[in-house]
Amino acid sequence: MTTQQIYDALNALTEHFNELEDAYVENGGEVTEETLSMENHIADLQEMLLDGGVDSLGRWLKAKEDQKVALKAEKEKIDRMMKAADKTVDYIKQLIDTILFSCGQEQAKGLLYSFKRTTSTTHTANTDLIEDRYHEAVEKAAKIAGLPVWLKLTVKPSWSLVPEGTETDEFTTTVKQTVTFRKPAKSKE
Repeated sequence: MTTQQIYDALNALTEHFNELEDAYVENGGEVTEETLSMENHIADLQEMLLDGGVDSLGRWLKAKEDQKVALKAEKEKIDRMMKAADKTVDYIKQLIDTILFSCGQEQAKGLLYSFKRTTSTTHTANTDLIEDRYHEAVEKAAKIAGLPVWLKLTVKPSWSLVPEGTETDEFTTTVKQTVTFRKPAKSKE
């Protein structure tokens, strides 16, 4: 059954229930050939919905659940491919930096691409250490503030908010030589 057929059957079922109720009210609750015919038609509609309708919807639901599983697997594969591409990008930049360093150059310009040596500094939060140090204080502050117990709070560290010159073991700083990469600009149409 299609979705439209299911809705049509549901509407017909509701209509027949109402007609059957009206017929019983008119007949004083007496069972007649007309009410028996209506009850049989209602039973047929119910059987059609419970058999064909449920199976159709079950097939549709299974297909959508299978699609979701397939999409999740594709997303995971794409994430792995992106991670691998990032590693390759880092490797290429490191190799270009090595070439520039070995040739005593700070920058190089080819026909289409140019590169300049730079220093990359990244700050990575030590989330486990931060969680250990501040989780209890956050929970206590939330309790004092009257926040509901079902509200889960998380601590999100940000290096940009650390005051300049502050020494902290809650972030790991990584400094490495890399290159900036300039490529041909897209043509403006």
